Amino acid sequence: MEEILLTLSRESAQRVSILYEIAKSNGSLMTLPEVLPLLPEQSTERELEEAIESSTALSSRYEVKSGYLTEKIGRDGKDDTVSNEVKNRRRATSNLVNSQRFVGLLSSRNLLALAVSGSTAYRSAGKSEDLDLFCVTQTQAVWIFLVKSLLIARISGLVRRGSPRPCLSYVMDAKLAVSMFREKQDMLFARDALEAVVLEGENVYRDLLRRAYWMSAYFPTLYASKMTNPEEGGIWEGEAHWTRKVLNRLLFVLVGRFITLKSRFLNRRLSEQGNNTARFRILAADDHLILESVRYAELRQAYSQLATISSPAKPPNKNGTANNSSTNMVA
Repeated sequence: MEEILLTLSRESAQRVSILYEIAKSNGSLMTLPEVLPLLPEQSTERELEEAIESSTALSSRYEVKSGYLTEKIGRDGKDDTVSNEVKNRRRATSNLVNSQRFVGLLSSRNLLALAVSGSTAYRSAGKSEDLDLFCVTQTQAVWIFLVKSLLIARISGLVRRGSPRPCLSYVMDAKLAVSMFREKQDMLFARDALEAVVLEGENVYRDLLRRAYWMSAYFPTLYASKMTNPEEGGIWEGEAHWTRKVLNRLLFVLVGRFITLKSRFLNRRLSEQGNNTARFRILAADDHLILESVRYAELRQAYSQLATISSPAKPPNKNGTANNSSTNMVA
């Protein structure tokens, strides 16, 4: 057997295990190429597989099957996780195609950037999952954009029955987006932002990531991979004309209040059905609309655990080049 070139640190072995559990809780699996950029060590797919096999903590519980990291089962045990994952990935690919069609309908001067987030962005989507979208609008144009988009989403759902329902779950204006990305957030926010599939406004989105250099402490390799041409393009966050401010505020008062009331009713119905994990909270103001499910809050706790096992590390250079001497990360 060839010499193993990579030895996983204790922290990385724990990280692999927690990442597996997070994926499992979402009903999905991870491939080795997807695990690689989430680890502090620089390695190849083959090196990672050999390192997992040589790790007592990991090899006793996990194995690589058809390219996926899976749990070991007994000889007589039936394991259909890989076949289910293949179906979920096909569904996610189909969702991305549908989302591109939907984005084509959303053409608006108020939209600066749009990205697919959630399970589809992670390339593994269940049957009943919505198509989560992250949007950045011009300053003080969130509700002007939302009114049009919600109407289009409604019509699109009636015309294309069976397609995943577009969910504008994270919409904010440029000024707030810059502020949020610049200020350090938690590990879940970082991974969601780095895994998002950008369909509109790549330069704008890349500029937001450039301002979020703190993400490189969580995922140095993944962050560096997103920083190609980091100085290209930019986001405009200037003040809006007073007419746009007034119209946006008026629509927030009218439509925002309606959405809040509708959300309360839906949450009550979900509680009566015993589906508490699907319940969500709504955060709304004239510069944002954020829908956060109970399930998302649970994920945040899992990522908090993941962050606590990481050791201090030197992040990649600000020009986007990964620091190959780094083997651990700052939590």
